[in-house]
Amino acid sequence: MRLLSIILGFLLFLLVPSVSAVGITPAKIILEYRPIEYSLDFTIMNAEAIDTYVAGDLAQYAEIIDPAPGTGPRQFRVILRLPPDLEPPGKRVLFVGAIEHVPEGAATVGARAAIQAPVYVFVPYPGIYLEPELIAPSVNENEPVNMTLTIVNRGRDPVSALSAQVLVIDDVTNKTLATLTAEPVRIEGDRSKDIRFDWESRGSRPGPYRAKAVIRYDDQIMEREAGFRIGTQIVRIINFTQEVLAGSINPFEVTVKSEWNSPFSSVYADVTINDQTFKTPYVTLDPWQLGTLVGYWDATSVAPGTYDADIILHYGDLTARVNGPVRVVTRTVGESPQSFGSGWIRTAFALLIVVIALIFFIRRRKREA
Repeated sequence: MRLLSIILGFLLFLLVPSVSAVGITPAKIILEYRPIEYSLDFTIMNAEAIDTYVAGDLAQYAEIIDPAPGTGPRQFRVILRLPPDLEPPGKRVLFVGAIEHVPEGAATVGARAAIQAPVYVFVPYPGIYLEPELIAPSVNENEPVNMTLTIVNRGRDPVSALSAQVLVIDDVTNKTLATLTAEPVRIEGDRSKDIRFDWESRGSRPGPYRAKAVIRYDDQIMEREAGFRIGTQIVRIINFTQEVLAGSINPFEVTVKSEWNSPFSSVYADVTINDQTFKTPYVTLDPWQLGTLVGYWDATSVAPGTYDADIILHYGDLTARVNGPVRVVTRTVGESPQSFGSGWIRTAFALLIVVIALIFFIRRRKREA
C-alpha cells in the first residue's frame, strides 16, 4: 500500500507541470578578452536549496565565492582570471550554474532542476579576422530603409582602410535600384564598427527586396546580403472553410495575411451564406502575420448542397471581399488524429520511471530478505 502511494505521488509529480524552476540572473554575459581578473555577480532564485558550480572550457580559470552553499535564493560571485596568450583563439565559454541541492544520504529519483548562465569570451585571432553582418529592416510604402552594416574585427591587427557599398536589388526583377557608398573606416583589433546606409524607397513598389553589401580591405573582398520588404496597407483573404456538416453549428475559419509593416487592430469578417450572416470576433494582426478568424455558422436547418459564401474582411477603414462555394455534407466528420505531442512523451516518461522504481523496490526487498 505504501509503495502504491509512493508511485501515485510520483506520477502526479511528473504529470503536473512544475510551478517554479531554478532561476539565475544575469542570463548571459559577454566579456572582452583581457588578461585580467573579472568579478562577476549572480543572483539565484526560485528554489529552497541550491548548489552552484562552474563548467566549460574556462572553468579552470574561475573561482566561486558562495556565502551559503546549499541554501535558498541568494547572491554569489565568480572570479574569472584570464591568462595571457589564451589558446586556441575563438569563442570560449564559462558556464555558471545553479542546481537543486540534495542533502547527503538522500535518495533521489528523476531530474533535479538546474540552469546555466553562459559567460562568453572571444579570444582574438592572429592578424585580421572580420565578421560582417548586414541588417535591412522592412518598411511601409514610401518610408526610408535605414540599413546597418556591423563589422567586427575578431583579429589582433587593425584594418587601416575598409570601404563598403550596399546595392539595393529588386528581388522580383533582380534589377539593381541603388548603390550606396560609405566613407572608408579604420577598425582596430578586437573592435567593431557600425556603418549606416539609408535608402529612400519613395516610389518603389511593394514587395520583396534584397540589400547586398560589398566590403573591401587590403586585397580582400567580402559580401553579405539581407532581405527586406516594402509593405502595402492590405490584408488578403488567403483561404476559408469550404465544407461543413449539415444539421450542426460549424466553426468557419477565414485565413488572412497582412502585407503591412505595422499592426492592424480590430480585424474581423462578416460572412454571409444562404442568407445567414455571422461575424467573427476581432483580432489583431502583427506585421506580415498570417492569422485565422473563426466564426460559427448554424447549419442545423440547412439542406445538403453547395452554397455561395460572401466574405467581407474589415481592417482599419479598409475592406477586402471574396466569394466562393461552401459544401454542406451529411457524412460524419471524423476527429483528426491526435498528434504525439509533449503530453504523450510526458506520460511515457512517467511510466518508464514507475517501472524503474518498481524494479528498484523489488531488488531492495530481495536484498533485505
